Amino acid sequence: MAEEIEIKLISEDAGILRDVFNLPLIQPFVRYGPETVALKANYIDTPGLDLAEKGFAFRMRKEGDQWKATIKRGRSYNHGLYVRDEWEVEVEYPTINFDIFQDSGLIKSLKTLVGEKQLIVLFEVDVHRTWALLIFRDGTGIEVVVDEGKIKSYGLEERVFEMEMELKTGSRKRLIALGESLKQAYALKEGKQSKYIRGLKLFRKAVERNVVRDFFTRVEGFAGFQ
Repeated sequence: MAEEIEIKLISEDAGILRDVFNLPLIQPFVRYGPETVALKANYIDTPGLDLAEKGFAFRMRKEGDQWKATIKRGRSYNHGLYVRDEWEVEVEYPTINFDIFQDSGLIKSLKTLVGEKQLIVLFEVDVHRTWALLIFRDGTGIEVVVDEGKIKSYGLEERVFEMEMELKTGSRKRLIALGESLKQAYALKEGKQSKYIRGLKLFRKAVERNVVRDFFTRVEGFAGFQ
């Protein structure tokens, strides 16, 4: 298990986010990148959201040609700073076999929550991600990404355009300070809702409109799953 610590920022000025890697607060510290990659992520749960109700998010994401399975569990959110537990593993193909995470406590919890219930794809996040790794003089490493694309759930969709900064090594204070500096200098705002939360809301809206049944997506071994 790893700890994910990140800050999400948004802006009404699209130009700021598209040019973020050239900003004076960012550009001098870029060590790797920026590079752009297409990401397509599917978020999976029971129709009754049994995992979500206990704070778990199950994601299967394709990054280029590589699949990654991820479980996240939210721990806290404070002034734009997200802290989560994260279990992630690379896989050759999409799978819903919880045993791949190799954490007996996690596996037991997930299997107990799901039981014999069916798993479905709740929603999809389809974005182009531009990322770069920043290295500061004290050794702190921060990955900065800008995601632009859509969240889609059973015929409904929302636009995604946001910036995330994730602490890779070093000082949490450095991450927080960078976030505050960017907010003050460029009128950026805290992104108070993750893609996951936005996706759940979109799924619930689809359920309320009774369109889920028309598009119902089963997850059974992911044969042919895209």
